[in-house]
Amino acid sequence: NLYDSDKGKTLNLNITEKNVLTQNVGFKVNTTDAAALMLNITRKNYGKRFGQISASAELSANPGVNFVAETNRGNFPVAGIEINGKYQNYSIYEKGEKLHEANLLYSSGSLYIYKRFRHQNTVGLGLKEEYYSGDIYSKNNSDIVNGEKNSFLTNIYGYLSIDNLDDYYF
Repeated sequence: NLYDSDKGKTLNLNITEKNVLTQNVGFKVNTTDAAALMLNITRKNYGKRFGQISASAELSANPGVNFVAETNRGNFPVAGIEINGKYQNYSIYEKGEKLHEANLLYSSGSLYIYKRFRHQNTVGLGLKEEYYSGDIYSKNNSDIVNGEKNSFLTNIYGYLSIDNLDDYYF
């Protein structure tokens, strides 16, 4: 629809997104993982209960997985869940001398909501539970114990994102 006004012309576009399914493959090289194959599949269908579902995997010496599902119902806030898991092997050094290898299993689960306002700004709130299991917290060789050390962390967070880099009208 094209409208004339005293400030010029305004073009309103009504867009309905189709069901979109994407598969993505990536590759990364770094000093921690050497090489990693990155896989992702994402489905967007805003007519369904979960408007976006995404699953990712990192295949490397330090593998990881990620799953995200978000609702998207009209003017209601977006509600989401995110689940992460990652295995990491570290080398612990002190004054340039390698003390030991440390293995860490990290997993987390998040529940969150967010709402866009004034076109490109976002306000959100969430709850995240994290679990760590491993021996990375050892300080020196005399502290190394064969048993695993475990810890849970609970986080409540909020955020505000203000994006003023683009004009809504262009």
